[in-house]
Amino acid sequence: MALLNNVEEVREMYDFFRKRQVAIPAFCTENTVTTEAILEAAARLGKEFGIARPPVVVAFTANYPARQQVRNYTASGDIWEGIRAIKNDLYRLAGPEGRYAHLRVMPHLDHAQPGLDDEVIEREIDFLASVMYDCSALPLEENERRTAAFVAWAGEKVLVEGAVDEIAEARGPGSDLTTPEDAVHFLDSTGVSLIVVNVGTEHRRTAGEARYYQERAREIARAVGNCLVLHGTSSLSWGELRSLPYDGFIKVNIWTILETSGGQAVARDVIENLGYILPRDAIEELARNDIITAGFASRWRGATPSLKYLTEHHRIHEVWFPLVTEVIKNYFVELGYARLKD
Repeated sequence: MALLNNVEEVREMYDFFRKRQVAIPAFCTENTVTTEAILEAAARLGKEFGIARPPVVVAFTANYPARQQVRNYTASGDIWEGIRAIKNDLYRLAGPEGRYAHLRVMPHLDHAQPGLDDEVIEREIDFLASVMYDCSALPLEENERRTAAFVAWAGEKVLVEGAVDEIAEARGPGSDLTTPEDAVHFLDSTGVSLIVVNVGTEHRRTAGEARYYQERAREIARAVGNCLVLHGTSSLSWGELRSLPYDGFIKVNIWTILETSGGQAVARDVIENLGYILPRDAIEELARNDIITAGFASRWRGATPSLKYLTEHHRIHEVWFPLVTEVIKNYFVELGYARLKD
């Protein structure tokens, strides 16, 4: 089985990443196709760089108010259906007979909510490699107390990630950055293995003025070691991403770019092939309502809808999947995966 969820083996994997100065990307998923794209990208990267068993973190949220990815995983919106679907996908794709059996897949529950996600963790702790126990909405002292209690209960079963303070979303640039002193105190008082720090990055791409405070990250890493986790990579340049393993980051969360790049690719495909998707009268109505120009509408005279452009296979497998897989692969490269070469 390619699932890596024995806590000691997971710790060893993270130690291996530290020694090679590589940051492991944790790609979030809320559907089967994204899950497959994550695994496919890891497999391609392994083949390209000669990594026999590439490690990868497949992450998802459960009852996180901002995004409930497990609930979104199936049309039912049922959390337990979603969890079963994720588990089935990973067992199917990365199990002994799966296409990706050679990968080392670490399932991660992201932004686990105290109280709301307790049952999920209790029922699925043997499946999970790691849990981000997110008490960042609480005052720091209460955050530390609750996180420490979780580590005492779960720390021998999963790798625990905690959040030193609230992740910035739309506050002023540079506000409420994590201090080295707070990071040291949080790590010592909670016993977590990984800490999410606020170094100015934009979370869920909601603010336009986000800035990565690299020197602050390095100050924190000098105080606590390479155990930092970054949430909010959408605002970073490729150059900043490449520096993360050297700035103290061992894990980097990625999701927004997968959905935006894939969704925009599908939108472009619809626009570029509109006459093969909509009937002529629908296109003319769009022109009358000034949604498209008359000139653009005239391009499609004589065109008729074609099944080629209307199927899920086209949208997902010919448009969305190739692009998103390449985006994921690029993140592996930029975060240093070539240094894992066997």
